[in-house]
Amino acid sequence: MTAERASSGPMRLRIPGRFMRFLAAGACGLVADAGVLLLLVQVCGWSGVTARLTSFAVAVLLTWTINRFWAFREAGGGAPMAAVSQFVDYATVQIAGGALNLAIYTIMLPVTGSHAFGLLLALGCGSATGLVVNYMGARIFVFTASERKRSIALRVALAAGAVALAAMPLAMRSGGHS
Repeated sequence: MTAERASSGPMRLRIPGRFMRFLAAGACGLVADAGVLLLLVQVCGWSGVTARLTSFAVAVLLTWTINRFWAFREAGGGAPMAAVSQFVDYATVQIAGGALNLAIYTIMLPVTGSHAFGLLLALGCGSATGLVVNYMGARIFVFTASERKRSIALRVALAAGAVALAAMPLAMRSGGHS
């Protein structure tokens, strides 16, 4: 993001269109995530954490599709195997942001509770923390032609995901498994 001053006006913050499209895709993913989460917990009786893993997977598939063909449209299209490879890269990068997202969600559950508002508040806190990791990973590592960047992204995402997932049992022991 850059700040620029119009010749006769106040300084304005300029937000790139791609980032706004990424946020819109994320908002769609958040709505899908929340809907699946509430359905699985409140209707199907699943635990908050188990339901969250499933709702997160649904959101990743939806946001990849929107980002591929809209937010990062210049990287969309191509052969079917290229799409599969790109989805694997995207999902891998999302593991880093998603692991952080899930860790924050799990830590927040004892504070917020498992009622609808508490679930959504914990979901929002988790989602907000993963935003930067997810955007930068998508922009720099996934929706680019550089195989070297993709290789680096894979290693970084796996390491970050492993660290966050390793912390999950500790968070769950503290009462985050509602």
